[in-house]
Amino acid sequence: MTGSPALRARLLAQMASCHADAGRLGVSSGLSGDALAVAEGSGDPDAVLDAVRARMKVTVDTLRPEERLRLGRLAIGHAGATGQSLMELWGAKWRIDAALETGDLVNTEEELARVSALARRTGLPLVRWHDLRLRASVAALVGRFPEALELNERARELGARELAQDLSTAGMSGAFVLQHALITGDMRSWDDENLHLLDAAGDVPIVLVSRALVAFLRGDQDGARARYEELSRRLADPDFAASSGVPTNLVPLVEAFGDPGTAEVLADLIAARPIAAGGAGVYCCGPMAGLLGRLEVVRGRTDHAIAAFEEALAVDTGTGARPAVVHDRLGLAGALLGRGRHEDLPRAGELARAARREADRLEMPGPAAAAVRLVDAVTAAGRAADPLTGREREIAELVAAALTNRQIAERLVLSERTVESHVRSILAKLGAANRTEIAVLASTGR
Repeated sequence: MTGSPALRARLLAQMASCHADAGRLGVSSGLSGDALAVAEGSGDPDAVLDAVRARMKVTVDTLRPEERLRLGRLAIGHAGATGQSLMELWGAKWRIDAALETGDLVNTEEELARVSALARRTGLPLVRWHDLRLRASVAALVGRFPEALELNERARELGARELAQDLSTAGMSGAFVLQHALITGDMRSWDDENLHLLDAAGDVPIVLVSRALVAFLRGDQDGARARYEELSRRLADPDFAASSGVPTNLVPLVEAFGDPGTAEVLADLIAARPIAAGGAGVYCCGPMAGLLGRLEVVRGRTDHAIAAFEEALAVDTGTGARPAVVHDRLGLAGALLGRGRHEDLPRAGELARAARREADRLEMPGPAAAAVRLVDAVTAAGRAADPLTGREREIAELVAAALTNRQIAERLVLSERTVESHVRSILAKLGAANRTEIAVLASTGR
């Protein structure tokens, strides 16, 4: 290939884009990498931007977050010199997505501020719309729900007023409301307009999944099941299964209908991309580990579920993703309860009660109700696992503390004969031979 380095870079970038559009991503990746190297060597900003655009056509799964951060920086750095304001927007968006994946909320906030400044500086409707959408998504991630809903509504109004030719703007706001309902259990923001938009949308994979989710959230179990069964059959098509948003959004339905076979398929797809957070384009979510934990529960792999929920809880606590922490605690508490070990019950109860407190603070009625049910289940399991009555447990603990029957009687204001009767009952229920064995068994929580 002859010509100046800048011309060679632009031709390589054009070829890479054509291959990407045709689905030949392997070829496109090689060509776009060559184009970027030549373009950076040329020092020509237009050539660099062409190469960056071509490189970003390679699938997100292929490009590591570090590379996307660098590509975003290149786009931002050369946008001003070429007068391409939108390239600064795309560069910031790429960096936001990459930063979220690694749990870097500092970098995320810096790029959000960049987009807001660009919106003020240019006044472009598309930039202003993305500014509102991105800030709404990240506000939802950290539990600032009133702010998130208000920003989403402003984005919807701006789209209807100034971007009416692009119907996807209304669809994105509707998708935000649907995800909010899944996270909080609150369907109040979902209205007939959103339902009409969803019904009118084409039958692309994520729309089909969304229709099933709406039926499920509205209590139409028969309708949701019928749609889900059709979706589960279509997962045999790799293109459908890997379509954007399909694996993650199917998780609530897999849980609802207890489908371990589909859970296994989805787990393999979701595990291939272990991110800390994502979804800034619609509604930010926590790490994939939390979804994997839920799928492992459906598959009956309780120990794997516990490990996944522990990982998710650590990540979400670190990033300040408060709504996701609520779900992590609920998932972990449920898995611990499901494991059936008496020694897990105190932690399961503690996690469920903490989840309820936080869900109440964030106004998440669905998780709050689930936490109440879980606390009750843990309490019932504790009672079932403990053969002793409350008074017998109290006396057993005093026996374990080496008190005599007379000392126990004096402390509890009982007759010594009553204490003796309780001790005999304790020995029988615990299968203990003597007071020493009562002490051992009481110390282990039996």
